[in-house]
Amino acid sequence: MLKTTPILLSVSILLILSQACSVPGISTPDSNSMNTAIAQTIVAALTQTSQAIIPITGLESPTAAQTFTPELPTLTPTESLTPTPVFTSTPVIPQISVSVPTNCRVGPGKVYDRVGALLVGEVAEVVGRDPIGNYWYIRNPDQTNGFCWLWGEYSIAL
Repeated sequence: MLKTTPILLSVSILLILSQACSVPGISTPDSNSMNTAIAQTIVAALTQTSQAIIPITGLESPTAAQTFTPELPTLTPTESLTPTPVFTSTPVIPQISVSVPTNCRVGPGKVYDRVGALLVGEVAEVVGRDPIGNYWYIRNPDQTNGFCWLWGEYSIAL
């Protein structure tokens, strides 16, 4: 009954609106066509919302067949078990070496003063590179807090 009340209310509103919007004096070929359509809509709505309660007897209630409880595996330490290493991040510092002893200068070119040299087997920390890519700006291996420019012709990036 609760589901049909809104349907009846909306059908009634449609009926009133259809009568209010009709032009007086002009008749349609079938004046009951609107009433017939409304009545058929109500019957269809009532048919769809009604529920028949038919008891079903003689059937057993459904029961759970069997409950499955998985067993969790247990871990047992063995003699070959080794402790897991703990990894820590280490910053990657670009480094350079040379295949021929190379001068280290104040600026990127031969016109600049020589302030040190990088010998074969020595490794220096790379700080930057010139825009053209011919010279490396490195930590001067001959001065603790100094920097210099190294020609890249004989350099090997590590």
